[in-house]
Amino acid sequence: YQKVRVADKSRGILGFLVAPYVFTKYERASELLAKDPRHCSYFLVKVKPGADVDAVCREISARTPDLEAFPAATYSNISRDFWMTRTGIGISFGAATVLGLIVGLVMVAQTLHSLVLDRQAEFAALKAIGGSQPQLLTLVAVQALFMAVVGSLLGLVTVAAIQYSISSPRAPIETPLWLTGGSVLLVSSICLLAAFLPYLRIRAIDPLLVLQGS
Repeated sequence: YQKVRVADKSRGILGFLVAPYVFTKYERASELLAKDPRHCSYFLVKVKPGADVDAVCREISARTPDLEAFPAATYSNISRDFWMTRTGIGISFGAATVLGLIVGLVMVAQTLHSLVLDRQAEFAALKAIGGSQPQLLTLVAVQALFMAVVGSLLGLVTVAAIQYSISSPRAPIETPLWLTGGSVLLVSSICLLAAFLPYLRIRAIDPLLVLQGS
């Protein structure tokens, strides 16, 4: 055993493997692992401020043809693409997301359609007193957006509660601002799309229902 000192802890660098990442000098890593220094998987290269990162990567690749050099952003995209397209994680997450969107679309459409069926007389009265199709469409769209707002607030509160109670340094749950905003926009789009089916039902309502009801 060799005694080492932990100088600092990294943040936001986690993988799907159990073993944590440890950063140290190349020579010290070879010594601690008792491995041939010619055998290595990754090198972390730090360039001087103002240096052309792309040019440095090209120079590394030219001098060592057996190695591939990438800027941090490019390597991050490559890593994420690997986990999302070449492992089961992307398929399972993608399938769950698509299934959730389909279920949400159907549930919102059924809810709005039921509201229209329960209030056919009211919609018929609106059409009888001169309510235009854009006005009726706006009414259904407002109801759909109201459901989107309520659903988004409940979802965000639930995610915040889960993040507060379950998130840990080992398995952090992060919800960046762009993801939160994108989720709200996506839910609103689904609700507006789901409002199309009940709107078709409203278009077919005969204003004479008002007279029949009276």
